[in-house]
Amino acid sequence: MHDVYLAIAIFLALWVLYAPLAELLFHVLHITSIHRGDELKRDVTLTFDDGPDPEYTPQMLDLLDAHRVRAVFFLIGEKATRYPELVREILRRGHLVGSHTAHHRNAWFLTPWQTFREVRMAAAMIERVTHEPVVWFRPPWGRFNLFLPLALRSSGQTPVLWSIAGRDWLKGLQISAIAERIAKRFHNGAVILLHDSGGAPGAPANTLRALEQILPVYREMGFQFTADPVLYAMKAKAKRNGSFPRVSQRLIHPLWRVWEKLFDRLYSVYPMSRMFRLSLVSWRLGPRPEAGLIDGVKVVEIHLQNLAVQELQRVKPVERMAIRGLREVRDSLHDVALALLYDKRFQEGQAIFGMTMIHRGMENLGFHVEDIPDTLLNRWIKFLLSLIMSLYHPEGRKRFTHGLEAMHPRLMWMSREELITRYGPGAAKSLRATQQAMAEVATSQPPDMEP
Repeated sequence: MHDVYLAIAIFLALWVLYAPLAELLFHVLHITSIHRGDELKRDVTLTFDDGPDPEYTPQMLDLLDAHRVRAVFFLIGEKATRYPELVREILRRGHLVGSHTAHHRNAWFLTPWQTFREVRMAAAMIERVTHEPVVWFRPPWGRFNLFLPLALRSSGQTPVLWSIAGRDWLKGLQISAIAERIAKRFHNGAVILLHDSGGAPGAPANTLRALEQILPVYREMGFQFTADPVLYAMKAKAKRNGSFPRVSQRLIHPLWRVWEKLFDRLYSVYPMSRMFRLSLVSWRLGPRPEAGLIDGVKVVEIHLQNLAVQELQRVKPVERMAIRGLREVRDSLHDVALALLYDKRFQEGQAIFGMTMIHRGMENLGFHVEDIPDTLLNRWIKFLLSLIMSLYHPEGRKRFTHGLEAMHPRLMWMSREELITRYGPGAAKSLRATQQAMAEVATSQPPDMEP
């Protein structure tokens, strides 16, 4: 009996290495896989699994056409063989197709030989219909084993996961619940997992109705539903990993990115424009009677997109960098205004605010800029801001310490009414304000932007 238990223990240990460990590496940590696009671009990809389906896929195609959406369909090989004309119609409508295995089998319970066979068989089935090579792959349930990446690499396929799951396959899930799940985590570069087949009976019909609700809203907010987050995901991934001239930056940056994403997840921070990530918080900085702000009211905190700042820091000369930065802030404030108007996560916000060392010219863009009291907490904030600038600037800490004494974090804030008036739909003041800010930059070189 002891030998039996030992054999079972060894088998389970090997299986944990074979399947759950692979899940951690390739699904959770996204090694070799992609799951979102460029966080600086307002592009989102809808993806549909388990099709094609003769009942629901044509309806989905009509809906996507009506809203000018280009999506990615991950097809089960045996279904592609069964409905070849439907596969060709997907391509004719301008969408992409990828593989979802031949028979929708869980990789955790496939042998290495079966894994290679599923990948290659599915690709062959789909390619016989499309006459094009299959380059995208999504594993059923997102499951990996240690041999699946090898099978995909040998077949020239890239695994595509997701950053938002609609969970639309569940039995009894209401249309509003699907829309709410998507809206709750919507962000720049999102790859959204949905289904045009499979799941509970009638589930794809709920997906159709949910998309009818959310697509017009995010179109109104300026988002584009394209395949770009998938098509250019590897390029975006390389950008996120950074290209730094200094060894210290290259070593620290991956760790900082892990912390940054953990922070965003813990505090519900979402990239919603090129320059800003947004989160809804409570105001704790004292009353501002002119704006109706008191401690405890809901406001939207704006966090700089550090990758955008990194790109700006490479622009020379400094005047050109500052002017481009102000333009991008102006354009992003339009996006922030739309988020406060249309996005349920941020509609409660009575103001926007942030703390930054890059604040020259912001008054002309409508911000109130104030000094921050010299408290222990604010010293910590200054340290974090200096660390971020040191990490993302090409010259690192050396660049930051030049002119350090003149650099202090400032509080910037703008009431909801001011934001909507200046940057809401149809607003015209922001262009003149940006021109004034540019004139100020041209005549006064800020210490935090020196070459």
